[in-house]
Amino acid sequence: MPFANETLRALEPTLELLEDAVLVTTADLEAPGPRIVFVNGAFTRLTGYTPEEVVGKTSSILYDQAVDGDWFVRLKSDLRSRRCSSGEATIFGKGGGALLVHSQIAPLLDDRGRVNHWLSIHRNAVPHQDADDRGRTGTDFADRKRVEEALYAEKERAEVTLHCIGDAVITTDAAGVVEYLNPVAEALTGWPSGEAKGQQLDKVFRIIEEETREPVANPVVRCLEEGWSLGLTAHLVLIGRSGQEYPIEDSVAPIRGRDGRILGAVLVFHDVTETRRMARQMAHEATHDALTDLVNRREFERRLERALASAKQYGSRHALCYLDLDQFKLVNDTAGHAAGDELLKQVRGLLSGKFRDRDTLARLGGDEFGLLLDNCSLQEALKISDIIVATFRDCTFIWQGRTFHIGVSIGLVPVTADADDAAQLLSQADVACYSAKELGRNRVHVYRREGAEAPDTHIQILRAATLRDALEQDRFRLYCQPIVPLSPDSDVPVRFEFLLRLLDADGELVWPRAFMPVAERYGLMRAIDRWVIRTAFRHCAEQFTDFSRAEIAINLSGNSLDDHSLLRFVREQFAEFALPPDRVCFEITETAAFHNFSRTSEFISGIKESGSRLALDDFGCGMSSFNYLKSLPVDYIKIDGGFVRDMMVSTVDHDLVEAINEVGHIMGIKTIAEYAHSAAIVERLKELGVDCAQGDAIGLPVPLVDAVPHLPLELH
Repeated sequence: MPFANETLRALEPTLELLEDAVLVTTADLEAPGPRIVFVNGAFTRLTGYTPEEVVGKTSSILYDQAVDGDWFVRLKSDLRSRRCSSGEATIFGKGGGALLVHSQIAPLLDDRGRVNHWLSIHRNAVPHQDADDRGRTGTDFADRKRVEEALYAEKERAEVTLHCIGDAVITTDAAGVVEYLNPVAEALTGWPSGEAKGQQLDKVFRIIEEETREPVANPVVRCLEEGWSLGLTAHLVLIGRSGQEYPIEDSVAPIRGRDGRILGAVLVFHDVTETRRMARQMAHEATHDALTDLVNRREFERRLERALASAKQYGSRHALCYLDLDQFKLVNDTAGHAAGDELLKQVRGLLSGKFRDRDTLARLGGDEFGLLLDNCSLQEALKISDIIVATFRDCTFIWQGRTFHIGVSIGLVPVTADADDAAQLLSQADVACYSAKELGRNRVHVYRREGAEAPDTHIQILRAATLRDALEQDRFRLYCQPIVPLSPDSDVPVRFEFLLRLLDADGELVWPRAFMPVAERYGLMRAIDRWVIRTAFRHCAEQFTDFSRAEIAINLSGNSLDDHSLLRFVREQFAEFALPPDRVCFEITETAAFHNFSRTSEFISGIKESGSRLALDDFGCGMSSFNYLKSLPVDYIKIDGGFVRDMMVSTVDHDLVEAINEVGHIMGIKTIAEYAHSAAIVERLKELGVDCAQGDAIGLPVPLVDAVPHLPLELH
């Protein structure tokens, strides 16, 4: 008959030869109970049932729980715990006769360690006399009157059962002396069963507590004294004979005779090395940064809260350092993210030995790190911080033959009882770190709660932190506004200027004038400009395919113009999105262009060589506009909107618009008038010969995703 797994199939010849009755069932313990999958010849001789009569039926045809109620309660408890079980029970044969048998039941495991069958071995005990014998016959008793007073001592029968179990099993006598080890127990303890027999269990089964490494009392002693099944204490480690260690789990149970007397104990355990390794790995991953393997922000905040609690309760003093790498963006922008990642990973080794073992170094995000100095005075914290700054000052990072000089700015905050919470401490440390950058970078700055930090500066720094979060959380949005030619015969293409907006934490739109000054002051505009360029290129490649002549206009900040790697970044985006450079016009303000004229000239030359166009924004607001204009090869000048907006009511503004337009045309430069908010302004601009206009009267800014469907038909 077929078996459910290879283990049973391999055991079938052995089980057939046994003189004891063998019954194999499925592992289902619930009603109507396990189904019989195999019986041997001895079972047929004992009960009168042939295999064909019982296989496939539930084991309830053999047992009556009402007769042996206590036995079945304990049996189910043992089996659910995957323990071997033994005891005396009543089996009803084919003719209804009752047989008192001694039963041993053990789990059979599949290759995944799950119980899928139960192996039961029955040997006839004394006849069971009962008033209600359910029609049993004397013949059933006469053939099987064999009394086995020492049933538990028979090694051969025990081995048949225990060798099939995937867990380690050790049995002892009532004095705790080892009687038997199955093969798994032999492998884990290092003791062959023959050598272990007769030894005290403490010598064969040596266990310690995993964390303290202290010896653990022999569990069999307590089991034999109390007479109860016991679960082993958690976090135990078995010390094998060779010194090999195995984390283990499981239980010990007493072995009782038919009179209830304890004859010994059975100890069942299994190796949980892999389980505990996975648990430790998962716990580590939950509290550590994947890139650097340092403590992550969540765990760092938890430890900071704990330090603050000790300061409030015991008056202890700690220190918090907020570290920001000074040249990380340069490495990232010029050498790539792989280089940036490698630099971050080297921080741990670079700082090794610079602080104490009880201190905590964590990666808080990006290129920012936190250092919690435990039980450390402010003076000592300053010494440690100065050592760290000096270490970075002397550090050079080499990537693919290029050398970068790395620095670090540190904000230092005492962790004392007057702080509200960890969030406040981190905010103050962030403010102090920005102050260190403001004072020249590569230094330590201590936060002073007495008011040394200007409130406005604190607010701006917090806003800068919010902008960094917005970049990481992709909360910037692009809007689109058309720039159209005013003459129907113009050869100037339609252009769409991308305008930046920010979604705050509440989902409300924030205009650039509210966040640009902070972004420029704290060096965030480079990252923001790169986000705009990449996002605009992607949308242009996807959405503007129907506008064969349309161009896009992208604003660049003065900060980005100082970035010598910007031109290379722009060219990489052109290549990635297969966007023709002549479809893009970059806009730079007059003030930004002339602030660093030589660097701006280099960028403009490179952009022009690539085929892109250039517009000079807010033209006319500077004192030397016309003088510089002849030195810059721009394609467009955008007349400052302050003049255009009031040109219908101010003669001066009107004349300035007219003059700028005329000078531009003399120099061969197209003109664009901003802030064309009324039809009257648009008409007057046409009369003056201004080439293009932009403003509410032409088209309102709309979200980039909606820009194409809302364009006027004549612009298609």
